[in-house]
Amino acid sequence: MSILIPSGKKLIIKTKDNIKGSNTSKNYLSNIQNVDLVLEEDLILTLKSHFGPIVDISSTAGLQLVTEFAGAVFKKQIGTTFKELGFQIWKKTDPLTFSVTVGLYMKSNAQYDVWKPALDLIKLPLPDDAGENKDGVGLIPPGPSILENVGIVGKKFEVKGSKPALHIQVGNVVVQPAFITAVEPVFSKETDQYDFPIWCKLKLDITSLYIATTNMIDDNWGIYEGSGIAKQ
Repeated sequence: MSILIPSGKKLIIKTKDNIKGSNTSKNYLSNIQNVDLVLEEDLILTLKSHFGPIVDISSTAGLQLVTEFAGAVFKKQIGTTFKELGFQIWKKTDPLTFSVTVGLYMKSNAQYDVWKPALDLIKLPLPDDAGENKDGVGLIPPGPSILENVGIVGKKFEVKGSKPALHIQVGNVVVQPAFITAVEPVFSKETDQYDFPIWCKLKLDITSLYIATTNMIDDNWGIYEGSGIAKQ
């Protein structure tokens, strides 16, 4: 017996290769492709811009001295500044961020239904130790390569060990390119006969690779999973 989980209740994580139907690069998400990441709570997105005054007056001591002197001379009340200087203008916009808690549950095999997919997710915000390889040194940062995302990497260049940006989808909400910055797993104390937990809940902190724009929403939200075709 199979249970159909609505797409709006599932978190879908793919790479660029997955979307194109290719697996030419190492698929470090292989263990979560055949399991359902079920949302445990409602989805809350954070889209935030920062505004500030058009003129930044950090100190008014000098202006106060001058205006008080002028007021004493001309016998009029004179302020140190004007309210118009406090007009708020856009300074910057943050990347889109959100946190979700997803659950993995044993269906027939706790190792493959829960344990291995959880490890795939736990490793996403962590660097790789290139020192363990014969041809590498130091730590390889988690997340996508800068060169790849500005279009420099091609046949001539290769950034070894870098992971491509993610395609993350919850129902009609799509965030791409994106990456996961933090993972907090909670494993069940109940286990199967091989001591694998029978469920795991993971809180994921997710952010878009670039700052949020209206184009990000217009171009990506409301599409069928993996098709790129907008719903009517």
